[in-house]
Parts: sequence; structure tokens; C-alpha cells
Amino acid sequence: LLAGALAVVANSGDVYAENSPLASVEAEVIDAAGAYEVVPLAAAAARSGRFSGVLGLGCIIKGETRHDEFLAHAVTSGLANISIATGVPTALGVLTVNTKRQALERSGGRRGSKHGNKGAEAMFALIHTMASCAAIAAGQPAPALAHAAPDKLS
Repeated sequence: LLAGALAVVANSGDVYAENSPLASVEAEVIDAAGAYEVVPLAAAAARSGRFSGVLGLGCIIKGETRHDEFLAHAVTSGLANISIATGVPTALGVLTVNTKRQALERSGGRRGSKHGNKGAEAMFALIHTMASCAAIAAGQPAPALAHAAPDKLS
């Protein structure tokens, strides 16, 4: 997930016009102990004033109980609430899967997987949302999407 997200950052200048705010994105990685801990770290990052957007990456693998459901709900709601409370865009790159194999298929770890890298997709969504929010605040039209994620195509 992280490698995919960082690849999007590294290549953003190749995808977007030179004068676009999407062309000069930088990333800082803050490690979390687990998926639940992504939320307070994302909140601290958003409140710090240092970041234009925050991406939460992680993986929740289903166990024998429903714990994964509660954890996934807390993380997704937490990230959404951070964006609402701070005005800093957040994006969700936390996988919720049944098996380790599914996690690898969705994080670029299995060649030929039709699922791609959800970390890359989440970073792309964050960058686009950051640019759209900035354009809206400036009274400008939001930029068009450069491409749609493979699983979002009809």
C-alpha cells in the first residue's frame, strides 16, 4: 500500500500540468502501531497545519469474531470526521479483507492481480480531493480527474 501511494506522489509531476498544484505533491510517512491508531495520528497531522491532506493506510484482516467490523467502522468514521472537523481532506487506504492473500492482491503484492494497489488509488483520490478543495476555496472549477481507478470504471 505504502509503495503504491508513494509512487503516485513521485509520479504526480508526470501526470499533471507543471502549473497544477497536483504536480508538486510531497509525502511524509508517520507509522502507526495498528489500524485503530491511524485515526489519532491522522487527527494530529490534520490539526498541525503542516499538511494539505492526510492519507490513512493499513489493513484489517477478519478473524474469528466481529472485531474487524467494529475496527473498520471506527477507522472509516474517524477519518471522515477528521476531514469534517478540520477541513483538511483525508483519504481511506485501509483494506478490510478476509485473508492475507486478498490483502496482497489489493496492495500490489501479487503479479497479475486485477485489484491493483489500493494505496495508490487512495493517494490519487487524496491528491485530487486536495486540488478540488483548493480550487473551490479559490472560486475556481475543480480539476477533472486524470483517470478513474480500474475498479471504478463501468
